[in-house]
Amino acid sequence: MEPSKLCGGGLGYVDCVNGFVPVSGSSCEDACAGSCCAFSEACAGFTGRVHCDGSCVGFSACRNANIGEVRDTSCSANSACEVASVGGAVKEGSCTGLGSCAGVDISMNIEDGSCSDADSCASVVGVNIPPPAGCQVFDTATDLETAIKSCTGGDMLNVCPMTWNDTDKNPMISLEEPRT
Repeated sequence: MEPSKLCGGGLGYVDCVNGFVPVSGSSCEDACAGSCCAFSEACAGFTGRVHCDGSCVGFSACRNANIGEVRDTSCSANSACEVASVGGAVKEGSCTGLGSCAGVDISMNIEDGSCSDADSCASVVGVNIPPPAGCQVFDTATDLETAIKSCTGGDMLNVCPMTWNDTDKNPMISLEEPRT
């Protein structure tokens, strides 16, 4: 997508706080000038940096999300990244399926085209409950990163809730076995 020269005042990105540009007070959607935050409710309530490259495009894409940076045509489908909390970046064409990454709550990047199928990587959240039956548990950050990166092409469509080990506070993620 060719960015509009008007997007972000020519910067190539828009910084948003609760769906508005702090300096100007305009909505993120208006500041994007059609190059990001496009369609109804896209970026409403969004906090973070969104690039003028087709990111956060789709009905409710990035709505009420808190993401450090969204770029490379990421979060580009209806409800993609809606209510997401990502401490790092969503980049390199990731979270492009309907509802993908919706409700995700992690501190790492989502990258390399990950989470590209409908509902993939949705609802990976920090909750303090045992994993549901039928979920595979990973207890290192490396395993979590590998699991997120493998969440493409329908390999893992439904993500079980993320859990925390109470004893040593290590993050654990559990994913349903891939559907056949």
